[in-house]
Amino acid sequence: MPRKKVTAINRKLLADLLAASRSAYESPQPHEFSCFLIAEDGIIFEFWLGPGTIASERYAILRLHDLPIDFRRVGTAHSHPSGDNHPSDEDLRLFAQTGPVHIIIGYPYDMGSWRAYSRDGREISLDVV
Repeated sequence: MPRKKVTAINRKLLADLLAASRSAYESPQPHEFSCFLIAEDGIIFEFWLGPGTIASERYAILRLHDLPIDFRRVGTAHSHPSGDNHPSDEDLRLFAQTGPVHIIIGYPYDMGSWRAYSRDGREISLDVV
């Protein structure tokens, strides 16, 4: 069964992603926050923390081989403490393996500091609903 195209993100979920990113940044040393995105009916409504995720001030490692099968998983979200919300080469490799929609949240972790990308790294638009 083909998935419905993801076109939107729930406003409360986006606020939660911003808060989680801010919290990781405000830890004793700024760390990246990372998670998987879950969607139904074309709307991202939940995030899921992957088992065994490792985070530091420069990267986050998501253990893809430990993921349970979930066809609602549509991509990833992670923060960049540097404030740059453009994908790195490492991000692009992750995007290609983990779904059609990816969000990068840059410092200062507010409603204007996030961007969404396709699996090939092109910026895409998501409605906030």
